[in-house]
Amino acid sequence: MKERFVKLTAAEVRGILDGTLTSFRRPIRPPRGGPMVTQWVEDRCPFGSPGDRLWVRESWMPGYDHRSVDAGDDASICEVFYRGVSKDHNDCEFRPAPDDIAEEWSRTYSEDGDDDPRWRSAGSMPRWASRLDLEVVGSQPEKDAAGAWEWVTTFRRVQA
Repeated sequence: MKERFVKLTAAEVRGILDGTLTSFRRPIRPPRGGPMVTQWVEDRCPFGSPGDRLWVRESWMPGYDHRSVDAGDDASICEVFYRGVSKDHNDCEFRPAPDDIAEEWSRTYSEDGDDDPRWRSAGSMPRWASRLDLEVVGSQPEKDAAGAWEWVTTFRRVQA
C-alpha cells in the first residue's frame, strides 16, 4: 500500500464530508513526445491502485493553540481552520502537531501575537494537518464529453 496526497477543492471536500462524493476526475497529462495516451496509461495512475491511501490537501489556516495552553498542559495540539466546509462558514479542528510546530504557532498566532494567520493553499498543507484519508477503490482512464482523456478515481473515506 502506498500513500500519496491529492489536492481537492472546497466543493469536493464538502461532498466527501456529506457523503455525496465518491470519485474525482483529473486530466491525464502524458509526457511530451511519449506514446499515445491509451498506451501510456497502463499502471501509471498518479492516484494509485486499489488499496492505496490518499490524504487530502485543502485550503487551510493555522490557529492559536489555546486549548492546551488554557489547560496548562504541554500537549502538542494546534487549531487548524479549513476553508469552505459549508457555504456559510469555515470549520476548525484541533489536530495533533509536531512539538516544534505547536510551539511556533503558540508564539506566532497567540492572542498577543503580532502576526495574523493567513489562508494557505492546499499545496502547502502538511500531512499532520490533513483531516481526510481516502482509500482508492479504483482508477481508470476515460474520455470526457469533449474527447479529452482523464483519470476517474473512485474512493471510500477511511478514518484518519
